[in-house]
Amino acid sequence: MAVERWQASDPRRDCPGHAVIDDDSASVIDQAVELLSLCRSPLNLGDGALGLHVLVSLINQAQALVPDAVAEALDQGYTWAEVAAQLGTTPVAARLRYRPLPRKGHAYRPRLTRMLQQIERTCQAD
Repeated sequence: MAVERWQASDPRRDCPGHAVIDDDSASVIDQAVELLSLCRSPLNLGDGALGLHVLVSLINQAQALVPDAVAEALDQGYTWAEVAAQLGTTPVAARLRYRPLPRKGHAYRPRLTRMLQQIERTCQAD
């Protein structure tokens, strides 16, 4: 995936038509890695194995959220072509991978918000 600079010039703009790697994404991932590292093993912050563990855990968690995100996008009227562009694949491949779509009765954003709140509570309790 190519690195692309995404400018926040107009807050009303739509998101890019494809996934991007940029400073905003890097900043969010850095914060998530640090927070989860502190939750999992606070005395080993900066340890390579811990960093790898946390990064792979976040990737796996994010991948688990993709089916719900696809379902939500389709429910909001996005086409398989638009969904596939975000996934970096073809519409046929996206349809094959994500149909039938899981319907869990809730959107991925509330689920992600609850997950992040739980991580924060866990860290504060330690």
